[in-house]
This record gives sequence, structure tokens and C-alpha cells, in this order.
Amino acid sequence: MKRFLVPFVLLVGIFSCSKGTEEVPTMDSVIEIDPGIVEVEAAGGTYTVSYSITDPAEDGVIETPICTDGWCNQFDVSEPGVISFNVDPNTVPGERRTEVTVLYSNAEEPAVFTVIQADPTKVLASDLDNTLWTAEVCEFDRDSTIFRLLTEYNELSYQTITAGEFADQYAIDYNMANPDSPISPDDALGFQFIDTPEYRSYANVLFGGNQIEFVHGSSNPVGGVKVTDVSGPYVFDESTGIITVNDKSNTNYEREVTIHVSKDGDYLLFRIIKTWWPETIADYYGGDKPYLGFNVTNYNGTQTYCPYGYLLYRMKLSQNEDEQ
Repeated sequence: MKRFLVPFVLLVGIFSCSKGTEEVPTMDSVIEIDPGIVEVEAAGGTYTVSYSITDPAEDGVIETPICTDGWCNQFDVSEPGVISFNVDPNTVPGERRTEVTVLYSNAEEPAVFTVIQADPTKVLASDLDNTLWTAEVCEFDRDSTIFRLLTEYNELSYQTITAGEFADQYAIDYNMANPDSPISPDDALGFQFIDTPEYRSYANVLFGGNQIEFVHGSSNPVGGVKVTDVSGPYVFDESTGIITVNDKSNTNYEREVTIHVSKDGDYLLFRIIKTWWPETIADYYGGDKPYLGFNVTNYNGTQTYCPYGYLLYRMKLSQNEDEQ
């Protein structure tokens, strides 16, 4: 009997080892995401990607995707082969991006895809083509917007002040007359265009057929005036927001005009940053009495100024192209 004891023990050991090997799980599945890069609008919304699994396991599970940035959220894997997710609106200037990690229970390596959200201030060429924009306000910079005093003019020069100096004095005069509803100087750093049945002042920009036309003017029931400031073919660089215009609005000569555009919500921010030498919009009109489409008066109405330099037009998309 002793001769058979050892072989019996070895046989039991062999069967025991064979059973243990069968229980070792294999991690040979591969998960892939399509597309690997998802570009989304600044406004955000719901988006989807597809996934495929090579050598899937019967009990394999797609786990909830992982993203460390909270603006990419609400992942849903309930539909086979599809991952849906939400992207919050981008309210901060600049493009942003994040990575999303997707785990499959039977795959050694996770799949990763990238979400790139557009800069909310970026203007696309499609935003401009065949559109008419109407200014609601022209904003001034305290130091870079210069006011020429038109009511005290001599043959040599205009008296000038900065927009900040104008706004400071405007607020003082206003608050003395209206102590119960005071304003700050910042409230006076802009020109509000008027649109009433009795009087209308405006500044419009029209894009169409690779042509641009920037005009300003005023009207009343009796008549009005319209001036074309910039007109001609343009090239737009989406990466910088720069519009370069071959301006033909003056019949005597052509000149290059540089404009910068960006977005602030529904507003188009439009600013002429270069016309010709010297590089101020006031000199674009020539002569010793430049006219820029609007004048501003001090609170008491005793002095009239013509602004130039930094002029940022805040414009809304207009559907009333007949006014052009």
C-alpha cells in the first residue's frame, strides 16, 4: 500500500493546479473611441462619441467616464456603443480643453478622448458673411480715447483732454445736479446711440461678398446725413480677429485699414485700430475738422467734443438692412 501513496498525492496536486489556472481572468479586450478629439461650440451642449471593443468579454462593463474638469459632465453610457455627455458654456475668454478617460472592465488600457471648447470671444468668418451689425454704444478708454474740444478751435490746434478727464468732470456735474441718483465716472465712458421717432444716430457695419462697409450718420423726420467711413474688400484672420481692408471709400486714394473684432455674448465688438499714418481714426478724415460720426457734450451742454483714438463699438446683429 505504501507504494501507491506518493503517486496519488501527485495526481491530486495536478488536478488542483489545472483548476486554478482556468479561473485566472484574461485582460485582452481593447476599447477605442471615435472621434478621439471632439470640438464643441463655446455655447456648450450635448455631444456624443462612439466606442468599439475588440474581443469583448461576456461580463465586460463600460464604467462611467472620468473627467477632472467639471465643465465636461453628465456622462451617459446606457446606449451600447455610445457615450453622451454635456459641456457647460464657456464664459471665460480663451479656448479650453480637457481629457476624458473611459475604462472597460476587461481591458488593461483605458481609452482617452479630448474635448476642445471654442473661445467665446472668437469670431468666425461665418459669423460675419452677409450680416448687418448696428452699434448700441461706443465705449471709450480712460487714457487711449482723446476728446477734441470743438467749441474752442483755432487755426493751429484743438484743445484735447482724455476720456477719463471728461468722465470725471461729467460725473461731478451730474452728481451736483442729481444728488439722489449719483453716477460714477465709468458711467460716462461711452456714447449711447439714439433710436427714436424724432431722432436717430447710428453706426453700422455691413459684411457681404468679401466686402465691408462701415457707415455712421443721423436722421430725423426732415432728413439726415450718412457718411461712409470704410468701404472695400477685406481679408479676415480668424486666429487673431483681425480684418484687413483695402479701403476705397475715398475716391482720391486707397488706404489699408485694420480692424479688430471679437464677441461678448451676442455682441460684436468692433474697433478700428489702424487707418494710415498717423494711426488715429481722427486723422483718417483729413483736414483740420475731423468728424467721427458723433459728438459728445459735457453735462451742462456748454462744451462739445469729438472723440478719436480708442473707439470700441458694441454692436448687435440687425435684420433691418433697408436702413443701409
